[in-house]
Amino acid sequence: MDDSIICALCPGLEIGAVNTQLLDCPQLETRAIDLRASHPRIERRDFFALPEDLRFDIVVCALVLNCVETAARRGAMLAKIRRHLGPPRDDETSSTNKGLLFLVVPRTCVERSRAMRPARFAEVLAEAGFGEIVDRRESPKLLHLCLRATAPATAGDGRADVVPSSSAQPKRRPTNDFDIVLPASVLGDRSR
Repeated sequence: MDDSIICALCPGLEIGAVNTQLLDCPQLETRAIDLRASHPRIERRDFFALPEDLRFDIVVCALVLNCVETAARRGAMLAKIRRHLGPPRDDETSSTNKGLLFLVVPRTCVERSRAMRPARFAEVLAEAGFGEIVDRRESPKLLHLCLRATAPATAGDGRADVVPSSSAQPKRRPTNDFDIVLPASVLGDRSR
């Protein structure tokens, strides 16, 4: 990824922080939270309890979404992250470092779920307001995405092709029930 994406002193939020690396990054003014924080610099706080009026330029959510207990709660988490990133920045004058979500999930959640497939994952992300992929990396076990906040997509608008893996869908049987159900407030009048 191009280093120019992140500028000096961008307000950032790390959800599920397990170390202080982002707190020590001189380009970021990071607020690190975790339900069971074990370091004094990481705030012991539930992401869902954060005040709605907080705004961040960057949110990091690495290996957290897959640990949220239900599909509806995962959808609520994506919707809340999107709200914390503020309104879409579609104009030419907006800084490229605004509205970024760094999302890491196990590839099995997207590729080996009974309910989720790469194309559906892309559709859900676009509908949640993360329709632009800035960077994508895969390791054998993890999917790393840098997504830019956009206006929420509508089903079938062509923006849901941001995530599917470059490799063919594995022919192995599903091994989990990972899914994401967005709240009605995000979907509006649209039906799933």
